[in-house]
Amino acid sequence: MHIRLTITLLAIITILLTSGCSKSRLSLQNNTAKLDACWEKINLLHNNQTVLNQALDEEIIYYQEIVEKLLVNREKSLRLLQHYDKNAVISPAALDTMNMHMKSAIETIDEVVKVIDNNQCWQVNADDSNIQASTLLSLNPKLRLKGTMLALSGRLLLYDSYLNVITLINENPKVRRFLNQSDIGYGIQKDQLAAMTDDFLSISSMANINNSIAHYQKSKQTLTHDSLTDENFVYLDLLIHSSHSYEIFSNLPVNDMISRRFNARHQSIEDSLNALNRSAVNGISELFGNTVGLIEERKGRMYQDKSAENLILSNLQAGDILLEKTPFRLTDRMIPGYWGHAAIWLGNEQELKDLGLWNTPLAHKYQAQLRNGQLLIEALRDGTKMNTLAHFLNIDDLVILRRKNLSKQNKKKIITLALRQVGKPYDFNYDVETTDKIVCSQLVYLAYTDIEWPTDNFIGRYTISPDQIAQKALPEGQLAPILLFIDGKLIDQDSSAFVQTLQKQ
Repeated sequence: MHIRLTITLLAIITILLTSGCSKSRLSLQNNTAKLDACWEKINLLHNNQTVLNQALDEEIIYYQEIVEKLLVNREKSLRLLQHYDKNAVISPAALDTMNMHMKSAIETIDEVVKVIDNNQCWQVNADDSNIQASTLLSLNPKLRLKGTMLALSGRLLLYDSYLNVITLINENPKVRRFLNQSDIGYGIQKDQLAAMTDDFLSISSMANINNSIAHYQKSKQTLTHDSLTDENFVYLDLLIHSSHSYEIFSNLPVNDMISRRFNARHQSIEDSLNALNRSAVNGISELFGNTVGLIEERKGRMYQDKSAENLILSNLQAGDILLEKTPFRLTDRMIPGYWGHAAIWLGNEQELKDLGLWNTPLAHKYQAQLRNGQLLIEALRDGTKMNTLAHFLNIDDLVILRRKNLSKQNKKKIITLALRQVGKPYDFNYDVETTDKIVCSQLVYLAYTDIEWPTDNFIGRYTISPDQIAQKALPEGQLAPILLFIDGKLIDQDSSAFVQTLQKQ
């Protein structure tokens, strides 16, 4: 029965997430096809709300991966544009990079649009009287609101991404013109950026999102505190409140939107964008100039803590595993368990020489980075790379784990395997059985081949989390905790404090 239910849910989700590619990416109007895609799911399962809720939760899990990809694309766009010299010729390599990135961004945006389209019919008013409204009103209010929030968070994500990047593109007319060109070699249609601008400025799109926000705020007030403990509900709620667009639309009357749209529609794209940047969002460059606003609420407790950094450096040894927690980052809250990220310490030049690694062809490629203090390797959303400890320590909690009875030969093997991962892209499928792309915990999984790691089977693929790495540092495990910081403070060497972290969720 459980297997049949899982297959049914997967079939529904697969159909929903692979159906149709929407041309309009921001103005998601209530046409029949889109409403049908949303309504079919609800109509099929409304008599079993438990199964319907499970189907929605599975869709939210898929959506989280899309959100991660969108955030990475946004950050890459900002980095690319911030380093572009508008007074210099665009090199062939830069043209290729921009085309590839534009293609990737469009594909990811289309994925978000599919999720929005498949969930835009959840919103219903109590006085609606048609058959669909009656069915929706018979559902649990929290379930209805969760579906509404999924669509709303997607719309806000698209606005945030557009605004983040457009503030910089607007300062580079040459790049803007380039991105509006077609390129059949990359499957990019003409005036993609202009179309997104038109969508963004459309009255229906802005009125739609304003209405959804008002509905969300009103509906949420009617729910009890106990009903807000659903982790997927909490995730969507955090995503909505982390959006700068949410703040803007919450305080921007519809009449203002209409006025600004009419003022802008007869101007050129450049004038429209400038007008929007100056007035419609009130200092947008300051608000949206850095993608960190959505990802990070504050700096970590250990950020720029030199005394902690020096203590850690004096204790680290080649091959050590570092687990960290950053509760101030939205992405950390998506990861099950207490610990949110894992990394491996490569060791300094002398350690690598002692291991006979320093002059090997593999290590030789990275000697400059190692001498620059980039002695830590981690798989991040924008790829697997080497970083300094100072860069890593924008965190609240840290534990250093060390393999018990680690021989010199095994230590050498661990460092070698870790270095082989440098440059690999991030695996948004979190699949430990594929090695062309990896995640942070998989870095440890691949480097420590002599440990039998616990894994989870999730929707047909095996995954490993930082908490599952930490489990191997329990008293009977093959790892041992060396240093522990909680909330930025060093905790006395007491194994019970570390064990307690694994009991927290």
